[in-house]
Amino acid sequence: MPFLLRLRREHVAGHPADADAALDDAQHLERLRHRFECAQVLLMDGTAVGMVKLLQGAGVWEILQFQVCRSLQGRGVGRAVLAQVITEADAARVQLAACVRKDNPAQRLYAALGFRIVGEDAHEFQMRHSCG
Repeated sequence: MPFLLRLRREHVAGHPADADAALDDAQHLERLRHRFECAQVLLMDGTAVGMVKLLQGAGVWEILQFQVCRSLQGRGVGRAVLAQVITEADAARVQLAACVRKDNPAQRLYAALGFRIVGEDAHEFQMRHSCG
C-alpha cells in the first residue's frame, strides 16, 4: 500500500486540476481500496512500477485505473502493459472500456493502440477497444 499511495499521489500531482489533488492520505487510501480486488501491481525486475485495475465483466472489461511511475513514462512500459491487456481481451472476445481524462497525455497511447472515443463528459473521454 505505501507504493500505491506514492504512485497515486504522483499521478494526481501531474494533474493539478484533478479534484483528488486536495485529498489527504486517508482519502487517497479509501480510493485505492475501491475495487481493490481488480488491482494488479506491475513489476519490472521485481520492483513495483505501476498498477492496473481491470474489472473483467461479461462482454466488456473496464480499465478502472492504470498508472505507471512517472520516471518510466515514455519508455514503452505502459504501451507493453496495455498491449498485453488488449491481447487478453481479444482472446476472451470482449471489448475494453476506459475513461481517460481529457488533460491526460495517455489518451494518445490508448488511441494509438486502437481505442476510439465513444463519449465524453466535461473531464473525461469514454474510450472503447473492440476485440479483433
